[in-house]
Amino acid sequence: MSSRGLACCASELPQAQAVELVCRCDDVSDDAVELRLLKALLTAVTSTTLAVHGQALLLVVRACYNIFLTSRSDVNQATAKATLTQAGAGAGGWEGTPRPHD
Repeated sequence: MSSRGLACCASELPQAQAVELVCRCDDVSDDAVELRLLKALLTAVTSTTLAVHGQALLLVVRACYNIFLTSRSDVNQATAKATLTQAGAGAGGWEGTPRPHD
């Protein structure tokens, strides 16, 4: 289990709780586990029946970014990047989002 406290979604919708549970596995360094985690997160953010937003969406972004940075697998890095792109598209895109130095 990740060392980060992720109890943020405990009182939220079941989909937020499911995303939180999946994101707890983001620090496992096994390539197969990383890929399964990314597939689960991609499914969640692209679902037409499940809305992932708020804190749960931030957890998705954090998990995917961490995998993108630390994975030894080129496939997992590409999948993490694609998942981040889809998460951004599902959130209305990243365009117009203020950057910290703006």
